[in-house]
Amino acid sequence: MAEQVFGFVLRAVGRLAFEGFLYLTARIALPLLTFGWWRVKPLTDRRSNLGWFDMKRQPDGTMLIGLDLAILFGMLTWLLIGLVLVALLVLVR
Repeated sequence: MAEQVFGFVLRAVGRLAFEGFLYLTARIALPLLTFGWWRVKPLTDRRSNLGWFDMKRQPDGTMLIGLDLAILFGMLTWLLIGLVLVALLVLVR
């Protein structure tokens, strides 16, 4: 019983850390890659209701991205970094 509880807690903390890392990656990388036109919604922002596909256009023309889509962009960012590193390793050899 204690092992199951410990395993559950460990998986929950691991998933929270993984998703938090991807969220922070997107929070930093997305505005850099889109020159500030897309931004990630802060976790503490409860006022902004996002529309369809977890996105919302702001009055200043920028797009606001929600948590789930930000995690996806964080994964894509690390996938692109990995692909670039593998390509560089292949080209150097």
